[in-house]
Amino acid sequence: MEWNYFTFEAKVGGIFDSICKPTIVLLKRWPSYSSNVLALEGKYVDGGSLSDTRWSRVVIPMADFATAEWPNVDGVKDIYFR
Repeated sequence: MEWNYFTFEAKVGGIFDSICKPTIVLLKRWPSYSSNVLALEGKYVDGGSLSDTRWSRVVIPMADFATAEWPNVDGVKDIYFR
């Protein structure tokens, strides 16, 4: 892990509830690993949630992506926003 935080600006439209939320996951192809799936809300988003009318800063500590199988979150090849 070369960086301490992953940061970007985002806005999203749609209807979200406790089950359907905007999320992000990082993937590595070989060996194949995926990170924790993180909901883009709460402590990660300025203002606590994303909206379709304004851009919000998203700041995620890289350590929050880490899993037991992929503790150092190195060699990221794909980023999926769901």
